[in-house]
Amino acid sequence: MSGKKQLFDGERYSFEVSEDDGVFRILAVCKESRRCSSICNMNGMLSELGVNYEHASGSSRFEGSYWEVTPDGARCLFQRAVEMLSDPGSRAHIEYLCDDDRDAGEWENEYEDQ
Repeated sequence: MSGKKQLFDGERYSFEVSEDDGVFRILAVCKESRRCSSICNMNGMLSELGVNYEHASGSSRFEGSYWEVTPDGARCLFQRAVEMLSDPGSRAHIEYLCDDDRDAGEWENEYEDQ
Protein backbone atom coordinates (compact mmCIF):
# COMPACT_ATOMS: atom_id res chain seq x y z
CA MET A 1 0.00 0.00 0.00
CA SER A 2 1.57 3.26 -1.11
CA GLY A 3 -1.18 5.48 0.27
CA LYS A 4 -1.55 7.41 3.47
CA LYS A 5 -3.61 6.89 6.60
CA GLN A 6 -4.11 9.23 9.52
CA LEU A 7 -6.04 8.66 12.76
CA PHE A 8 -7.87 11.27 14.84
CA ASP A 9 -9.38 10.93 18.28
CA GLY A 10 -12.49 13.02 18.90
CA GLU A 11 -14.75 13.27 21.93
CA ARG A 12 -17.30 10.65 20.82
CA TYR A 13 -15.73 9.28 17.64
CA SER A 14 -12.43 8.12 16.27
CA PHE A 15 -11.69 8.91 12.63
CA GLU A 16 -9.48 7.21 10.07
CA VAL A 17 -8.70 9.18 6.90
CA SER A 18 -7.06 7.27 4.07
CA GLU A 19 -6.08 7.65 0.44
CA ASP A 20 -4.44 5.14 -1.81
CA ASP A 21 -3.95 5.37 -5.57
CA GLY A 22 -7.03 7.49 -6.23
CA VAL A 23 -9.25 6.01 -3.51
CA PHE A 24 -10.33 8.29 -0.64
CA ARG A 25 -12.22 7.35 2.52
CA ILE A 26 -13.09 8.65 5.98
CA LEU A 27 -14.15 6.03 8.51
CA ALA A 28 -15.80 7.16 11.75
CA VAL A 29 -16.07 4.82 14.74
CA CYS A 30 -18.43 5.55 17.64
CA LYS A 31 -16.40 5.07 20.83
CA GLU A 32 -19.38 3.93 22.88
CA SER A 33 -20.98 1.38 20.54
CA ARG A 34 -17.99 0.55 18.27
CA ARG A 35 -20.38 1.01 15.32
CA CYS A 36 -18.68 2.49 12.27
CA SER A 37 -19.52 4.14 9.00
CA SER A 38 -17.67 5.62 6.09
CA ILE A 39 -18.75 9.25 6.30
CA CYS A 40 -17.37 10.95 3.20
CA ASN A 41 -20.74 10.53 1.45
CA MET A 42 -22.81 12.25 4.18
CA ASN A 43 -24.40 15.43 2.81
CA GLY A 44 -22.68 17.58 5.41
CA MET A 45 -19.29 16.06 4.63
CA LEU A 46 -19.69 16.70 0.92
CA SER A 47 -19.83 20.43 1.58
CA GLU A 48 -17.06 20.27 4.21
CA LEU A 49 -14.82 18.65 1.61
CA GLY A 50 -15.72 21.26 -1.01
CA VAL A 51 -17.79 18.96 -3.21
CA ASN A 52 -20.77 20.67 -4.85
CA TYR A 53 -23.82 18.68 -3.68
CA GLU A 54 -25.86 19.25 -6.87
CA HIS A 55 -22.93 18.11 -8.98
CA ALA A 56 -22.15 15.18 -6.67
CA SER A 57 -25.73 13.91 -6.49
CA GLY A 58 -25.59 13.02 -10.19
CA SER A 59 -22.25 11.25 -9.87
CA SER A 60 -22.04 7.72 -8.49
CA ARG A 61 -18.40 8.24 -7.54
CA PHE A 62 -19.49 10.41 -4.57
CA GLU A 63 -22.34 8.17 -3.39
CA GLY A 64 -20.37 5.21 -2.07
CA SER A 65 -18.51 4.59 1.14
CA TYR A 66 -15.25 5.49 -0.57
CA TRP A 67 -14.52 7.72 -3.53
CA GLU A 68 -12.59 6.71 -6.62
CA VAL A 69 -10.99 9.84 -8.02
CA THR A 70 -7.62 10.65 -9.55
CA PRO A 71 -4.54 10.07 -7.38
CA ASP A 72 -4.07 13.86 -7.17
CA GLY A 73 -7.73 14.26 -6.25
CA ALA A 74 -7.44 11.69 -3.47
CA ARG A 75 -4.34 13.43 -2.09
CA CYS A 76 -6.16 16.79 -2.10
CA LEU A 77 -9.22 15.32 -0.36
CA PHE A 78 -6.96 13.60 2.16
CA GLN A 79 -5.19 16.87 2.95
CA ARG A 80 -8.50 18.74 3.31
CA ALA A 81 -9.89 16.05 5.65
CA VAL A 82 -6.70 16.07 7.74
CA GLU A 83 -6.93 19.86 8.07
CA MET A 84 -10.60 19.65 9.14
CA LEU A 85 -10.11 16.88 11.67
CA SER A 86 -6.99 18.55 13.09
CA ASP A 87 -9.08 21.59 14.03
CA PRO A 88 -11.05 21.03 17.28
CA GLY A 89 -13.99 23.18 16.15
CA SER A 90 -14.29 21.44 12.78
CA ARG A 91 -13.90 18.04 14.42
CA ALA A 92 -16.74 18.88 16.86
CA HIS A 93 -18.94 19.87 13.92
CA ILE A 94 -18.17 16.60 12.14
CA GLU A 95 -19.05 14.70 15.32
CA TYR A 96 -22.38 16.52 15.34
CA LEU A 97 -22.97 15.39 11.73
CA CYS A 98 -22.09 11.83 12.76
CA ASP A 99 -24.58 12.01 15.67
CA ASP A 100 -27.35 12.99 13.23
CA ASP A 101 -26.38 10.19 10.85
CA ARG A 102 -26.33 7.61 13.66
CA ASP A 103 -29.71 8.83 14.94
CA ALA A 104 -31.10 8.13 11.47
CA GLY A 105 -30.02 4.49 11.89
CA GLU A 106 -27.30 4.56 9.26
CA TRP A 107 -24.59 2.90 11.36
CA GLU A 108 -24.93 -0.87 11.44
CA ASN A 109 -21.38 -2.16 11.03
CA GLU A 110 -19.32 -3.02 14.07
CA TYR A 111 -15.72 -1.88 13.87
CA GLU A 112 -13.04 -4.56 13.88
CA ASP A 113 -9.47 -3.53 14.61
CA GLN A 114 -7.29 -4.19 11.62
